[in-house]
Amino acid sequence: MVLYRTRIIIIVLVQILVIFIRESACINNRRALRLASMSAIRRTMTDNAKNMRMMTLRRPETALFGMKLSPPRRIKSQSEVDLEIAISMHYEHTETSNNNIDNVGSIDKMTNVLLKPMDALETFQHILNRIVQLLYNSYTSIFADIILISFVLSRNENDNHRVQFKTEYLDIVCSYIPRILDYLYISHIPKNIEYFYLNKFHCTLCYRMLNFVKNNCTATDTDYVLCTTRKVQEIYKNILSYLNRDDFPKESDNQQTDKMFIKNAYDHINKIDRTLIIDYAHVEFNIFKDVNKRFHNAIIQTADPKAISEIDDQLLKDIVNNFLRINTEYINELMLNTCDLVLDLSEEDVKDLSTPSVVSKLLLYTFRRLEKQFKDKVDEFQAKYGKNVLTRVNEKQINNGVLHVFKGLCDYTPKILLYLAERRVNIGSLSSLYLSFCGNLMDFIDSRCPRVFSNGNVEKDYTVRCVTESIKDKLMWNLYTITKIISKKDQYTSVLCTNVHNKYIENIHAALIDFRYQEIGLWPMYNWLSGKYFFTEDYDNSSFNQIKENIIYINGIPFTLSEIYYQFLPLNTKLETVFAFHNIILGNLDAIMNTYVYRYAFTIVLYLKHMNNKVDKQRLLILDGSTIWYEIGKSKLYKYLQSLPVSYNSPENILNIVSNIKCISYTVNNGYSAAESIQENIPPKILKETREWAEPQLVGKTGTDYLNRLNEILIDNCLNAMDIVSIFVNIAVKSDVIKLNVFSEQFPFTTDELFCAEHLSDIYSTN
Repeated sequence: MVLYRTRIIIIVLVQILVIFIRESACINNRRALRLASMSAIRRTMTDNAKNMRMMTLRRPETALFGMKLSPPRRIKSQSEVDLEIAISMHYEHTETSNNNIDNVGSIDKMTNVLLKPMDALETFQHILNRIVQLLYNSYTSIFADIILISFVLSRNENDNHRVQFKTEYLDIVCSYIPRILDYLYISHIPKNIEYFYLNKFHCTLCYRMLNFVKNNCTATDTDYVLCTTRKVQEIYKNILSYLNRDDFPKESDNQQTDKMFIKNAYDHINKIDRTLIIDYAHVEFNIFKDVNKRFHNAIIQTADPKAISEIDDQLLKDIVNNFLRINTEYINELMLNTCDLVLDLSEEDVKDLSTPSVVSKLLLYTFRRLEKQFKDKVDEFQAKYGKNVLTRVNEKQINNGVLHVFKGLCDYTPKILLYLAERRVNIGSLSSLYLSFCGNLMDFIDSRCPRVFSNGNVEKDYTVRCVTESIKDKLMWNLYTITKIISKKDQYTSVLCTNVHNKYIENIHAALIDFRYQEIGLWPMYNWLSGKYFFTEDYDNSSFNQIKENIIYINGIPFTLSEIYYQFLPLNTKLETVFAFHNIILGNLDAIMNTYVYRYAFTIVLYLKHMNNKVDKQRLLILDGSTIWYEIGKSKLYKYLQSLPVSYNSPENILNIVSNIKCISYTVNNGYSAAESIQENIPPKILKETREWAEPQLVGKTGTDYLNRLNEILIDNCLNAMDIVSIFVNIAVKSDVIKLNVFSEQFPFTTDELFCAEHLSDIYSTN
């Protein structure tokens, strides 16, 4: 028996030894193969760059750019545990003390951490909702008391009131919670109605109402603002219209406890490693999940579909040759400087390095590498300025210390993307990363790290920690949602490698210097796609400003487009998402322009009815040609600028209205009612609104006075429409989508007044 056991042991040991020898041989073979491959690559690239054949280098399953998702179960960090303890203790103190214990989970007596049925972060969300809702009551009580006093004392509407609007509670709630909301967004909690209500409450109370007070009251050197009785009434009315809820908590004795809790939670959150949170969350929420269906698999096409065939043959040949040279040199430089060289190139790519597809793949690799370098810069910036967590920095310091890293990438990439799109290369991930890196980070920082009560004449500043952590969260989350890769540090972020990456982007851009995009809308610009200048600036035109306030619904909760821009878009930079948002903006603009068409058409209806359809031929011909303002101001302009895969086309009834107006002379001369053919294309609800707009302006007018007033209404309508077009053009120019001289050549009108007067003066008159 002993001998038998001994034989078994010997056999097992021999088998283990054989396996070990085989594995060692495999490892040595793989190592030798890799060394031989790298040697071959160097030798081939050095000997003959033009005819280079590079071995296929594919990214392994555990990508060097980051790590694959790990299972959701993991050990929580100490900071996460500390946060959960704080949540549990605060919940137990504030909620159970108010007999609000329906949803209280059991408390682990050993760790003091809240257990199921309510998850700790969901409990956190519940607490924050209560705190923000109490802020609503603070607003209403302040202004309701003033209104009551004014009524009792019969105060004049222009009398000033000293309103103690600035409180520490308001400052803490509005300054700290934005970063907490981002943390919840990238965490594992479901994005349910409570989450979006929390965002809505915070947007309304901390952005909308603060701006309303700042714009309507006068700041003082103390904690007070001066508001007239009339302005107080307007503010109170706005508060009620935004969030008129009966289910808000009426009062609380926990303000001091709430303030300490928010501060502590904020400190814990800033210490938590986001790579663990994102790794564990594995939940991606699409804010435009319904809208986005229109953009799935959309073919990107610019405004000029003939652009590809019209590229000069010699120019195309030069671009191809330059791509071959630049791509070859880039890969060579990466190896010479011992940079990361895990390239996702196929065998076909290796055979021809001059193709736009290879450029796209190398750029995607470059963007990922620069993202790591950027994070290193952010850490350096924090180390330099952030020894004290309360240290504040201004925009200039942020730009010079951090944001300049992406300057070359952001300046050069849009033209490259445009060329790749023209060559039918899939630029989805590439464009999405560009939108993430080159989004207006200062707008993002300003919304995440606000100084709630800063003097308008003083330069804004921000705490270093809030700036750096906000930027890292934004980039890391967007990189994950775009590539499904969680960014991790590695050893390849040297200055030499960074210079090689930046030089590559610059060289590709230089190779396209003669690519004639000036005749095409340069649509990939972030400022254009995101609608930045629609939301960050105010305009004299009230209809244009109204776009900011227009509503879309997320999970059934109404958000203004402005709230979407600041709150959600920075964390949703996928190309199809930004496309969706951009087209929502254009859709709202389109609706405004259509309103002017309806009004224009209705004035014609009123004129024809006033004349009993008896208009001479010469006057009818003038009416036929009166649509020029629409054709120049809308159709051609939109066709030129809407260079996206899905765009808003004019509704059929609008086209019918314009067509019927252009055929008025034919319609009348053949005995038909032109007024009816026009009016039947105006939807009933809009017809009612348009009638209510026009008829009060004509009350008491008869004969010539009626026609003169009708002409004035027509001119005013044209001026308003052309003003919208002018603002739109200025935004496009400011966003670098078009060049002003090109626009001027194609649309040669000078001013709105001259244009409208020249084409529409005295259209309505007696025969």
